[in-house]
Amino acid sequence: MAKFRSKSKPLPTFKPKPRKVPVGHHQLTIVSLADDGRGIARADGKTVFVTGALPGEVVSARYKGSYKNYDVAETVQIIQPAAERVQPVCEYFLSCGGCSLQHLAYTDQLTHKKHHLQMLFKPLLQDNSVWAETLAASALQYRHRARFAVSADRDGCVVGFKQAESHKVVDIDRCYIVQEAISNSLLSLKPVIGALKSRSSITEVSITEDSDKKLAVLMLCKHQPEASDITVLQSLADAKNWLIELRLVNTHTSFWRSGDKRLVSLLSDAGISLPYALGDFTQVNEAVNQQLISTAISWLAVNKEDVVADYFCGIGNFSLPVAQRAGSVLGYELNKSMVEKAEHSAVSNNIENTRFFCRNLMSDNVIVEAVCNKVLLDPPRAGAEQLCEKLAASEVTDIVYISCNPSTLRRDAAILLAGGFTLSYIALADMFPQTKHSEVITLFTKNKG
Repeated sequence: MAKFRSKSKPLPTFKPKPRKVPVGHHQLTIVSLADDGRGIARADGKTVFVTGALPGEVVSARYKGSYKNYDVAETVQIIQPAAERVQPVCEYFLSCGGCSLQHLAYTDQLTHKKHHLQMLFKPLLQDNSVWAETLAASALQYRHRARFAVSADRDGCVVGFKQAESHKVVDIDRCYIVQEAISNSLLSLKPVIGALKSRSSITEVSITEDSDKKLAVLMLCKHQPEASDITVLQSLADAKNWLIELRLVNTHTSFWRSGDKRLVSLLSDAGISLPYALGDFTQVNEAVNQQLISTAISWLAVNKEDVVADYFCGIGNFSLPVAQRAGSVLGYELNKSMVEKAEHSAVSNNIENTRFFCRNLMSDNVIVEAVCNKVLLDPPRAGAEQLCEKLAASEVTDIVYISCNPSTLRRDAAILLAGGFTLSYIALADMFPQTKHSEVITLFTKNKG
């Protein structure tokens, strides 16, 4: 018979002892740079990740944590600086979790990001000749949209970005990677939020500047603000000529809006105007987006004989410029409202050779139309594993795959290579300067025979 332990003698549980963090300041020599922008040192047989340090530097560092295989530390003093070090333009650099590379010269940021991509994709490539020229534009003031965290209670209100590896919100008055109008609007918005009676309900504020220089503010709330707060926000919207919209956090349902909800993304190289709504996906870096569109069209060698499928087409960012050169374009997107906007934009831009469909592209049952000979896809961070399995078995000859997550791209690339494709071109597209994030554009071509 099984013996049951009494409540007075519970089963023993294993509780590992917390690792002792070395105290004081320690001199470390930085040997390389991690993909997240932290310097890497070796001390006492362990790897140490050091925030704010660059390769070749000798720094005085303070330990912040100790783990089985590595430690983490932060730079206290630069004893011997690297030649690539620059003075960060932002006073919040060491506290804000948004940018991690501002202390590294921009040309060296590009070199660093490309090197890590080369290491990631090296097992799939025979040589480096497939690497194309990096796509890059301005290193600062490039974002036309930004999300700011809000932490408010009866004692005050903080609006800014969260610290790295923390839920604490760093109060900021200015951000140097967003367009100037967004920074200026933040200064006007913060005191208004701080004065609201329902300020503790607000969790996030997203500010967008569209191609027509119109400003829009989206506030996520845990519950509807009081009527007096709505009156305050209405006055702000009227005075600034802003679009202000309030949504519930859990349902993402809009319950109040003031101003014209229509925003516009202008693809100047193609002469195309794309209307969109707050919450719709648009590329945050408009200049690099233009380069991605041009590169995709060039690599696919689009001509009037082609039927191109654009998966994860959104509001038609790639579909419509491609359609200007292709025989026809089929666009696929899960979000029905974005499909409707793409259809409307095709009509308003006098583009008649497109059709758009609402489809779940993450489903095992996703279909690749036999009529399509070329494909463009720009999936979310999760990638497009099921779709790539279908593409690998299809008659498609050329695929441009754009990704904001190199890891899932590498996984999907292996599927396409196993299906008889060759990775013909790959390039870094620096959509997010000053940060650790990388966008990648690739071209896969079907092996003949």
